[in-house]
Amino acid sequence: MKYVIIALIAIICIFILITLLSLLIAIINKNHKPKTLKLIENDRDNDYAEEVLSLIRINTEIEEGKTLFFKKLKTLFPRVFKCFKLENIGSNICLTYDAKENVSHILIVTHMDNLSYDEKAYEDNGEIYGKGTFDSKAYLYVTFKAIEESLELKGSLNTNLVIAVIDRDETKEYNGNNQIVNEFLRRGKFFTLVLKEGTGIIDPSFLGLQSTHALIGVGATGEMTINFHIPKTKDKKILEKFALETKDIFKTEIDQYNKRVLKAFGKDMDFMNRLIYLNPYIFKRHIKNELENNAIEIGKLLKTHVNFEEIIETGNKYILKAKYNLASHDIPAEIIRILIPYLNKYKIDYRVEKIIDPSKFALTTSRGYRIVKKAIIDVFKNVYIVPYIVTKITNRHYFSKVSDCVIRFSPLYYTHKAIKDAYNGNEHIMKRSLSYGVDFFKKIIDREEKNVLS
Repeated sequence: MKYVIIALIAIICIFILITLLSLLIAIINKNHKPKTLKLIENDRDNDYAEEVLSLIRINTEIEEGKTLFFKKLKTLFPRVFKCFKLENIGSNICLTYDAKENVSHILIVTHMDNLSYDEKAYEDNGEIYGKGTFDSKAYLYVTFKAIEESLELKGSLNTNLVIAVIDRDETKEYNGNNQIVNEFLRRGKFFTLVLKEGTGIIDPSFLGLQSTHALIGVGATGEMTINFHIPKTKDKKILEKFALETKDIFKTEIDQYNKRVLKAFGKDMDFMNRLIYLNPYIFKRHIKNELENNAIEIGKLLKTHVNFEEIIETGNKYILKAKYNLASHDIPAEIIRILIPYLNKYKIDYRVEKIIDPSKFALTTSRGYRIVKKAIIDVFKNVYIVPYIVTKITNRHYFSKVSDCVIRFSPLYYTHKAIKDAYNGNEHIMKRSLSYGVDFFKKIIDREEKNVLS
């Protein structure tokens, strides 16, 4: 009895100690002073908007349209096409600028969205509307505009720079990203930084926080493609039921990677939530429940996603193709294990078509990351920066072969409404965000730096 009492006292003391430690962590890590980004009008906004609209209105779904698109780029950005070496790599366009041997080598990857366009693109109440605005002609535009204005001002750049305009036409036999990377590998070309479009600047309402955050994608998790199939003698609605029942079965987990994201967000919450999110291992169960039921948008950043394609008929089978973008805590075998009870329930066969391993994660101490972070601070100022592991993409895997620092980030400010509307086919961005995007890329490509080995 004596030992039982001692054990109970020890447990109570440990509990009190943990509680006090948690409170101390929450007190020491005081709440961030809320930072809300407010874009200021710029006298360049109207000119930028007209030029972006002229690109959106070009039909890049057809070859004639792609030719017209690049003619328009040459008209808008004559200095870029004069100072950069232009070449075709497969179905892609690459523009290369050689500055000096011992300064950073940077690759900026963009694309013209040849899957959609909108000849009726328009501006209304400070927003630019039209298919291809959000993804990705506005991003392409601010990249080129930044280079054009830098060349106009100084006549040269301080950075070795490659701009890759990827052809994302999915009807083509070869993936555009793969073509570019294989050519760089053949040439022995390696980059200090590869910068691709990503989430970027988001407003507080997107995550239910108090401040504006800049999300820097520093890595991509693994990916798996599975074909589920049943014989035509069965009803294809079986596959529909399976998809409906399994699309949300993957839960948020706390691991060493997403713990950092939770702590960063925790500093932007009230005291009680800060206490909880700054101590993710102690309050693990509560946080998981909160992310699944209330803080859903944060939870989406930290869990496995699945995308089901349309059911097709081939031979004597119905086939349902699914792509799983794995969370950092999930592996292919675990996905199969979770799915087995549902496969047995509906008597569905499957075949794993493709597995892509996680990419290398860019270090936050790397030169490339510091270049991006400093550009964000210099241009946006009133935001908090959070590095995170990307689950719902990717294409980042390709470029890890030619750089240790591949980052996904967009300097175009997407409001919560703009993000939701884009997923529903109504693409638009704030006109004011264009000048910020241009200034961001100027900071990336044209900063003074000491000689460094790339």
